[in-house]
Amino acid sequence: MPADPDEALAYLMAHPDRQDVRMAVGVLRSGESWCAVRTRANDDDDAVAGGRDLVPGLVEAVTATFA
Repeated sequence: MPADPDEALAYLMAHPDRQDVRMAVGVLRSGESWCAVRTRANDDDDAVAGGRDLVPGLVEAVTATFA
């Protein structure tokens, strides 16, 4: 994969095995969080992964909006 961020994005977007992923993150002011993740190819309700910190960078970003 290219080191340049723009080239890396183009590389990933054109990769034949890429899969779209849907993510949802909720954070409470108390600090509790919950994430839901699933691939677009597995678009069934029972194919959703859930957990407190599945997308840590997004949890951190949403938490930062409370500051």
